[in-house]
Amino acid sequence: MQLGAATGVQAHADLDSTTPAADAVLAVAPSSVDLDFTEPVEIAVGAIRVFAADGTRVDAGPLSHPAGDDRTAAVALRPGLTAGTYLVAWRIVSKDSHPVAGSYTFSVGRRGPVATGVFGTTDTSGLPTLLSASRFAVFGGVLMAGGTLSFLLLCWPGGWSRDRTRALLSTSLIVALIGTVVAGLVQAAYDAGRGLDGAKDPQVLQSLAQTRPGQAYGVRIALLLAVIVLLRGSLGDREWRPPSQGTAVAASAAMAAVLPTLSIAGHAGAGDGVVYRLPLDVAHLAAATLWAGGLPMVGLVVLSRLGPDDRERLEVVRRFSRLAGWCVGVLVATGVLQAWAQVGTWDALGGTPYGELLLGKIGLLTLILSLAAVSRAWVRGRLAEDRQDGTAPGWGGVATVPSATALRLSVLGEALLGVAVVAVTAALTGTAPPT
Repeated sequence: MQLGAATGVQAHADLDSTTPAADAVLAVAPSSVDLDFTEPVEIAVGAIRVFAADGTRVDAGPLSHPAGDDRTAAVALRPGLTAGTYLVAWRIVSKDSHPVAGSYTFSVGRRGPVATGVFGTTDTSGLPTLLSASRFAVFGGVLMAGGTLSFLLLCWPGGWSRDRTRALLSTSLIVALIGTVVAGLVQAAYDAGRGLDGAKDPQVLQSLAQTRPGQAYGVRIALLLAVIVLLRGSLGDREWRPPSQGTAVAASAAMAAVLPTLSIAGHAGAGDGVVYRLPLDVAHLAAATLWAGGLPMVGLVVLSRLGPDDRERLEVVRRFSRLAGWCVGVLVATGVLQAWAQVGTWDALGGTPYGELLLGKIGLLTLILSLAAVSRAWVRGRLAEDRQDGTAPGWGGVATVPSATALRLSVLGEALLGVAVVAVTAALTGTAPPT
């Protein structure tokens, strides 16, 4: 048996060493099996199973972190192990929610036959794809819901009266909530090495709830439900009423609190440097939410059905353009710092799956920034025209409406490319970074 032989999962915490060592022949039977990993691991989900030659289990008790070291997982062994070879099969979940598995052997007294037929045959091959799809729904829903709420609070309080506004917000909240529930169920089954039916097992769900990613799922669900309850009277078409200022602020604060749950359950919440990487990731998500999450509001609501003298909406676009400028700066700065922390070397940027996905994300962001520059230039030009003719900020007449249409197409192009960025981001969360 090979040390740490992978079983089809992508590890984010690699097996560093074992006690007993792989293929070791011991004079005295060990009292436990200890597995040391390169990163912290969860022990609430997963197991270390030790089999004698006849297939009987000789491990005893739950997993533990010896001396409180969360990079080590250990299981006690039954006393009085007889001479022969023992098979260790393990499946552990890393702190960033990715399962890692493998097996090896050690012997007591002398080498002998190895247990066979003890590995399960459960097919989990489709679960990573389903997990990535649900994460895509979560990221997209959270960004759009948070961006819409922020847009209404900071740029256009009067936008609550638009049907499209309420449709965007209610749809994105539902997508984020359902995506989180599905992601949690799939994560539980995947971490336990079960098929999708494992999501029905209360014990599997209870084990997930004891892990950091599982707790992040629970907090996120509670926060999303809180937002929906706060805005329940402001989302429907019948008997609609705008939320009070306090309610809007509370709902926006709850959505802001959702962002750390995304970071905690991902790469930024595990491994070395979490003290600085976690705040960087939250800041990155916040900037993306304010900018990319607000683009659908601009493209689908603010710039739709423009009149020749619709000055209110240009003022809204001006406010958003100013906000977006700051967000882009934060997004680029935090993105560069995070990328270097996860990639580490220039070679890894183009020579690893994570690096290639990251390059794809950078390319998409470059296209988005190009379109954003066009939009920003349009707004500045429109304001300059208004200053020259002495009018208040406005569209300036029927002749400028085609330019406004071009602006709308540019903003919608930014939003569509943003969807692609969210998809790549979801894929990155399921890919091991080179570091």
